[in-house]
Amino acid sequence: MGSDCADSGLISTFRRQQTLNALSIILANIYLVGYSFGGFEDSPFAHDVHLIGYVALLHCPCSAIYHLHLVLRSYKEPLGFPRTSFTRLLDMGSLHLCCIAISLALSHGSALFCLVNLIVNTVFLMMMVLRYLRGAHEDPWAEHLEFLRTGVCSAGYVLAILMRGHTASFLYSISLLALMGILMMVQPFGHALSRVPLALFMRSLVESAAVP
Repeated sequence: MGSDCADSGLISTFRRQQTLNALSIILANIYLVGYSFGGFEDSPFAHDVHLIGYVALLHCPCSAIYHLHLVLRSYKEPLGFPRTSFTRLLDMGSLHLCCIAISLALSHGSALFCLVNLIVNTVFLMMMVLRYLRGAHEDPWAEHLEFLRTGVCSAGYVLAILMRGHTASFLYSISLLALMGILMMVQPFGHALSRVPLALFMRSLVESAAVP
């Protein structure tokens, strides 16, 4: 009886957690899209600013669908099930596409910088796709590595800010990225809370993309 109650409580917490994860990514991206399309028209790099806004529109639904899919799976599978699924592939895979696009926006089209980011993100994305196609759903460590790779690629495109000489902006952005990573490890609702520094992080990218 006590075990059943404990399991029920864990499942309820998990469902609230994933629902908040979906809601928070939607709210963060509504804020970002409004900001990126709301005042940079006079910038000579407005196209780079808008590219970051479009990136948000690409990833947001993929992430929200993944978290809501986890809620649905919790009604059918025992808690602790592997996260690997097609919706996770959409969520994590679209992040690599976003990294490529943002590297273009932040470097203002630097061919070499974009090429390096394209190669690294494509390799990591193909590794993720191949693992999914092999049906490897049982490896939490592989899932953890995929998460770490997206973090590395995100830190990679932020280097474009430093390369353009904006040291303070780079340190601010990379600090927010690190805070996001730390909050995501806080259970049970740290992932949802990480959307606050995410919104500020993406805002800092937009502001950086708007200047030389």
